[in-house]
Amino acid sequence: MGSLLSKQELIYLKNRFNARSVKYDKNETVLHIDESSNQMCFVLEGMVYLCAEDEQCERSILRFFRTGEFFSSAMLVPPEYAVSYMTAKYPSEVVFFSREEIFRFCSANPDWMTKFLQLIPGQSGREVCINSFILHQRSIRSKLLFFFRQESRLQGGSRIRLPLPFTDLAEFLACDRSAMMKELSKMKGEGLISGKNREIVINESLFRANPEV
Repeated sequence: MGSLLSKQELIYLKNRFNARSVKYDKNETVLHIDESSNQMCFVLEGMVYLCAEDEQCERSILRFFRTGEFFSSAMLVPPEYAVSYMTAKYPSEVVFFSREEIFRFCSANPDWMTKFLQLIPGQSGREVCINSFILHQRSIRSKLLFFFRQESRLQGGSRIRLPLPFTDLAEFLACDRSAMMKELSKMKGEGLISGKNREIVINESLFRANPEV
């Protein structure tokens, strides 16, 4: 696995700080983005989406956070969106920490500082804004390539499980679901990927042929 915190590590932090945890039902709003808040939120179970809506109430999935990842209520959202919020994709549990508590703890514990730095977008170079890179790709294949590369790094190999249902993945990649499924079928036909449903095996030649990804 990549840089996610394990569930055991999260439980340790929860108990150490006597942190508040909240369980959410599927599709329940976790919190609204508030730049004045001082919270860091870790996903203990499930998956949480950062969603935004424009003035026409069209929704976009800007980021997603699985078990072992954190998000902050002070996350920046592009100004073109009128509303932003966090929502639980599945029944989820989120633990809320004070940012100052976490930073003080990390400062006194170098090993934990290393763990947290690996979690922060930007510590791995081009991963700083993976969704921005994806959205700037002109073709659906290029978007999929960036996404597969990211997941391959995080999941530790060429065999990955897509973390999002196909409908949500298309929304995250800002493309039409039918067109995305056709592109995936083409990539399978060309031997670039294999697998069934959300289980994907990536042929290493896919990345060798696209070293810029």
